[in-house]
Amino acid sequence: MAIVVELVSNICNSKCKWCFSTYETSKKIDKGFMAEANFKKFIDINKGAITNIIPFSHGESLLHPDWVNMMEYATSNGYVIESIHTNLAMPLTNEHMVMLCRVKYLTINVGGANKDTHYINTGTDFNVVSSNLQRLMKVRREPTSVKMVINKHNQGQKEELVQYIKSISTNIQVSTFPLYLATADSDQIDISKWIENNIAEGVECRDHIENKNGQYVVKPKTNKCTDKTVSVRFNGITHLCCRARTSEGSVGNAFITSIKDILASDKCVALKKLMDKRQYISYCKVCS
Repeated sequence: MAIVVELVSNICNSKCKWCFSTYETSKKIDKGFMAEANFKKFIDINKGAITNIIPFSHGESLLHPDWVNMMEYATSNGYVIESIHTNLAMPLTNEHMVMLCRVKYLTINVGGANKDTHYINTGTDFNVVSSNLQRLMKVRREPTSVKMVINKHNQGQKEELVQYIKSISTNIQVSTFPLYLATADSDQIDISKWIENNIAEGVECRDHIENKNGQYVVKPKTNKCTDKTVSVRFNGITHLCCRARTSEGSVGNAFITSIKDILASDKCVALKKLMDKRQYISYCKVCS
């Protein structure tokens, strides 16, 4: 079983134009770092029941000041670091590089194929990302990918990105990803700004967006929940979905109760049934 563990909540050095953290929506979400002591509690009470952890969600996990120590504790206790998404746009020590080599699947998110487009979309330094990636690929042998979400600023840049990344290492997979309306549960001003920042002719979006009498109506193109991944937030609140962003839908506290016992609870069983109906949390109805 793989569990998302949110080390960092709503704190990021990047301001991606497609991410909720760029908009007023982020004010709905608690900010904070998971305490190292609480992370160790979680690791200790779940030995044997959980083997893989995914230590990121709703923030840049590598910004955690104790990231290296926490990952060392997890791996030394038999856990596999399943996957991490990171922008890689910050100073990293050699210890960070060593630990990143233990991540089974690593994805680096970029905003464009060159420094100008990358900066427009993320506000971070493309040269820092490239330098860190070059350092990392000298020692990393595990699957590594670079991902670019396609919006109006970088559409048509995939081949340029592929050529650049392959010049760093031929062992890096390059992929692109369609937009989804991350601010869909926010107000009309946020949705309008998101559309202005991202959408243009030819840009694919995983949501239907209609303007009805001046009001945007957002509906996902799929009616089926496809992201049922148990998630432990920075404060221990546990969800059945890694996209839940508040305490709504909590099934327990993973710093106190084991994941096995949480998932066996009557409350959890009842909420699982609501997930299939897209009624688990209020965000379900607009989630893509």
